Amino acid sequence: MSIKEILFNTFNSCRRWVWMYIFLNLAAFGYGQLPKTHLYLGELKFSGQAIQLKNLSYLNTFNPEGYNNQPQFFSYNEVYFSAAADTQQYTDIYRINLSTKQLTRFTDTEKISEFSPTPVPASDELSVIRIETDGKTQTLWVYPKDGNNTGKRLMKDLDNPGYHCWLSSNEVALFLVGEPHRLGIGNIITGKVKIIADNPGRCLKKNVDSHLVFVDKSAKDWILKKYDAIQDKFSDICMMPEGSEDFEILSNGTYLSAKGNTLMAYDPVKKSGWVEISDLSGTGVKKISRITASRDRIVFVAEK
Repeated sequence: MSIKEILFNTFNSCRRWVWMYIFLNLAAFGYGQLPKTHLYLGELKFSGQAIQLKNLSYLNTFNPEGYNNQPQFFSYNEVYFSAAADTQQYTDIYRINLSTKQLTRFTDTEKISEFSPTPVPASDELSVIRIETDGKTQTLWVYPKDGNNTGKRLMKDLDNPGYHCWLSSNEVALFLVGEPHRLGIGNIITGKVKIIADNPGRCLKKNVDSHLVFVDKSAKDWILKKYDAIQDKFSDICMMPEGSEDFEILSNGTYLSAKGNTLMAYDPVKKSGWVEISDLSGTGVKKISRITASRDRIVFVAEK
């Protein structure tokens, strides 16, 4: 190998780790500097075509000064999320029962952080993104739901997933950290990843038609899109609220998102734009993000 080739490869390697560092800081503001974020639980009331937010409550009284983020419903009563106390550098996955308010620590790994707990289809497992002990390598892992803390790594050649969403028991959509960030479809059997787009948002969801839904951030105006893997076809859904890349899809097909402290909804049938559900400015809630819902329940992340 020539000196020119060595320098070129070294440059590309360094550039990638720079982007990995930037990503980690955006996601968690660095080890020991996790942002203080909070979880809120509310009820969605449906009246005809209108949606209202009722009975908002503060969920993380157990960790009011720490990091509480990336909630995900696993059942109507159970929400998993990533958390760390204010004195901790590393995150673990926790589970809260919304009926009993019982909190359970799901993972307890040393010098490793877990993010994005996600149910694995047709399985008794959940998947997470791990940041390994070197603070750089990011990996996709699965753990049994019985919480015995003995997981296994998937796609062992993959070291830069940032977020993920299962499309089937074998295929997973992947937000891949890099320059630019990329969106790929990975097969856990073959270990191969098909790149389908550049500059995706961090939120990846599967709709009722089993299409991947994501935010395209490649232009000034961010566009919510869906991807049909069978036809290899993209379709625009709508423009996102300014500055928002997080959303949720309700069982009736309605999309939820937020702008600042305002929760909003979009009806893909009416296509009449984003409609305000609730302005929470009077509650002290601000910067709503990371939304998850199950039937008439909603949990989201915010600052206060």
